[in-house]
Amino acid sequence: MKEKLCLELRILREKSTVFLMAIFAVAVSIAGTLGRKIDIANRIMYTPNLKDFIRIGVGSAIFFVFFMLILILLRKYSITEEKDSFSLKRWLLRAAALFICWLPYFLMFYPGSLSADSYVTVNQVLGNYPPHNHHPIMFTMFVKLCMSIGMQFGSIESGIAFYSVVQMVIMSLVVSGIVEWMKMKVLPKVLMIIVFAFYAFDGLMAIYSFTMWKDVLFSAWVVLLSIYLYELTNMESEEIIKKKPWGILTILCLLVAFGRNNGLYVVVMVMAGLLIINRKVWKQVAVRGVLLVIAIMIIQGPIYEKLGIGKGNFAESLAIPLQQIAYTVTHDGEVGKEEAEFLDHLIPLETMEELYNPLSADPIKFSEKFDNKFLEENKGEFLKTWAKILPNNLGMYIKAYCMHTWGYWDAGVNNWRAFYGTYDMDELVKVENTDFIKKITGVDLKDSVAALYEGKVNHIPVVKYLYNIAFSFWIAVFCLIVMIVQKQSRKIVSLIPLAGVWLTLMVAAPVFCEFRYMFAFHVALPVIVGMIFLAVRRTVETRRSENG
Repeated sequence: MKEKLCLELRILREKSTVFLMAIFAVAVSIAGTLGRKIDIANRIMYTPNLKDFIRIGVGSAIFFVFFMLILILLRKYSITEEKDSFSLKRWLLRAAALFICWLPYFLMFYPGSLSADSYVTVNQVLGNYPPHNHHPIMFTMFVKLCMSIGMQFGSIESGIAFYSVVQMVIMSLVVSGIVEWMKMKVLPKVLMIIVFAFYAFDGLMAIYSFTMWKDVLFSAWVVLLSIYLYELTNMESEEIIKKKPWGILTILCLLVAFGRNNGLYVVVMVMAGLLIINRKVWKQVAVRGVLLVIAIMIIQGPIYEKLGIGKGNFAESLAIPLQQIAYTVTHDGEVGKEEAEFLDHLIPLETMEELYNPLSADPIKFSEKFDNKFLEENKGEFLKTWAKILPNNLGMYIKAYCMHTWGYWDAGVNNWRAFYGTYDMDELVKVENTDFIKKITGVDLKDSVAALYEGKVNHIPVVKYLYNIAFSFWIAVFCLIVMIVQKQSRKIVSLIPLAGVWLTLMVAAPVFCEFRYMFAFHVALPVIVGMIFLAVRRTVETRRSENG
């Protein structure tokens, strides 16, 4: 027993492991402590005091021990040299099973789930609004194609229902593909059962599968890209740049780039990562990567402009700077006369102070008194004004930033997660919701489902973390650290797409906590856990040789 304990404690001799786990523990502890300093009611974040630093210290120690124990347990995982190959039959049957599990939710919320953003897309499809890339035009065209086919069978509800079913089919195939990939990696059978159950019986996953949001398919492409990048790291550098591997990579990158407006930045990060880990063929990777990025930029720039497709407003990317300025104004920070005059042209300072909401910049951006035209004509001046105010108000800027990104790093925070059915919220388009489950059974479950995923799930031990986007983020960071300490650094590139999603939100998050913006992490959670197992596992034969 003593000898076994000594073997387990050998991990403490691994300096890099101890150091990285300690840093991770401190980061998690700081996140939780800072989150408790935020006071939404008074629109302020309090400065940490001595008690908070003590709390961080104690929390860091507890987390460190916990994370080290997890790593020790993970290292006990072993397998034989068995390998499993892709099975088309298994993939399709599993996809069909997933679709059937999700179908009752669709029948409950027929013809699908639509939010205000969804109605904008529908209005563009129907020609009520001009084409605009604020909601990616490629997604709008996909919706238009589906609705055009569906409306041949009847009303607008038929069109939306056809779109919903098509997206459900795509999502069931993608999710089944994820499970199949994990099956091919010969991960523990118990884990595979849990993963399938997670996807099949997660009502939120089912609801997202037929929700008209760009974020749904974008998330699917991000996760597939992560898995494919993992597979690329198993290839020699010379193999990666061949036609077939690079062609598949290009298709996935294009889907990501045109799936959501931050997709381009994700692709740029992916190409940079591939360049770093493939130094033998860095020139070929660099040329291919640059050409791909340039092609995307040309299409989304000059070509879209020539086709009359509008761009998003500059204000859409300024949520954090606007929030930082608003926090400073609200809490009587130092704002120079010249800067105050400029801001007054943009929106009266008293209005800014009145409308400031630490969780969202929308009240300011969408105010009738907000002069968006003035901002568009003075983009550089706005950034200069923001920079001039910063030095004397650095603390306020940091606090405003923390409050506006709160839900993306503090696992103790939640916000609304989904839309449940259609709502009468648009003047031009009316969509009628039909509850077929109620018609068949006489029982109305819609409110119960909404109550479960918007409130009750937050109070279920363990399960509640599956629906917390910050928790999924920290699991991904833990995976990153495990890859490093297990000398699997090359595999880190597989986490870049998810990192890109998170980082772009941390730079330009519209609101403090939006589940759909990080839906990719929810879909990828089993994949991340699987990658952790893959990073630590050893074959039975290897373990025997290590033990002499």
